[in-house]
Amino acid sequence: MITGSGFADLDVMLGGGLPSGLLSIGAGCSQGTTSFLLTAALNIALGKDPAGVAIFAPASTRPRVLAKLIGLESGIAPGYYSIMRPGVPDWPAVLAASSRISSARIYVDATPVTVDMLCERALGVSEELRGLGQHLGLIAVDDLFLLKIARREFRKGGPSMGEELLLRLRELSQKVQAPVLVTFKLSRRTRDLLERDKLKKIEIPKAIAKAADAVLLLQRDSMGYNPEANVCGFIVKNEHGKCGRLWFKAGNSGRFLDAVKTADSQVSEIEATTRYFEPEL
Repeated sequence: MITGSGFADLDVMLGGGLPSGLLSIGAGCSQGTTSFLLTAALNIALGKDPAGVAIFAPASTRPRVLAKLIGLESGIAPGYYSIMRPGVPDWPAVLAASSRISSARIYVDATPVTVDMLCERALGVSEELRGLGQHLGLIAVDDLFLLKIARREFRKGGPSMGEELLLRLRELSQKVQAPVLVTFKLSRRTRDLLERDKLKKIEIPKAIAKAADAVLLLQRDSMGYNPEANVCGFIVKNEHGKCGRLWFKAGNSGRFLDAVKTADSQVSEIEATTRYFEPEL
């Protein structure tokens, strides 16, 4: 099953939308991976053809994830969360966003989980939605490196623990017929290469490069919090289409949007020459 991500150019490059499979999204710290992940979740849960969404965020808490979702949907910048109360001019927008999110089928789990627990809970959400006559449209995992997997006996020539973890998520995607989006942090060297447009020297974890169906790297035009920013995306692996460069716009709340088309922001193909020199997961 193909699920529209709400990003027109990304959907085109992935063959019409997010296919059942594993899409890894990498960026440096404060570059927007969590915002991108949650924006995609909102697009799917509140879009023209709404579907259920399961969000796993082991590095956060449920209230923080919900606050982030409300902020993205209402357009409220993160720095203003603490002053949101009755009487504040933006309060009606917060209430309206909260109502839309409450009515959507969004499951949030912010507890530290093993990959076994995640798969079990995601399958449970899928079965519950199926009983309501709906389907699970997305499984979002914020920060792949925080997922745990049971240690096992080393087998020469077998998959690494990182690769095995990713393959389990890929199997989960096939079982529930929904895409799985996972985020991961890029090394400083890779971030520097992206900034200098040295795409032929890009390095990503070998496990991700081998197991993921598609790999999207993000690079903001500024580090740290910025109310608005241009974000360049690089698809460096794609089993469902071509590799290429595409553009997004991060709004005041951090919500990602398709960039307005200009001569500089057109989708362009790039050569998939990603190297695999980072340590395994």
